[in-house]
Amino acid sequence: MSGLKLDLPKPKPRTPVAAAVVEQFTGEAKATGQKRRKTPGERVHVILPEDIAMKLRLAAVRQRRSVSDAATEAIESWLGEA
Repeated sequence: MSGLKLDLPKPKPRTPVAAAVVEQFTGEAKATGQKRRKTPGERVHVILPEDIAMKLRLAAVRQRRSVSDAATEAIESWLGEA
């Protein structure tokens, strides 16, 4: 098999991307997980019924916000801190 030659098509040229966009996905903020958060957070594991979890994710996408932000707002309201 070492003498087998494959004629593969050349890859398409990559779309140029601005350095600022690259930094947005690869920079320090992404590495620390604190990109959108104004204050540091603590990870808490919550078990939700499947239907509520799906509704939460869909609502977060529709409102263009993170699930964490939506959950934080709901919990603050429940605790009377809003």
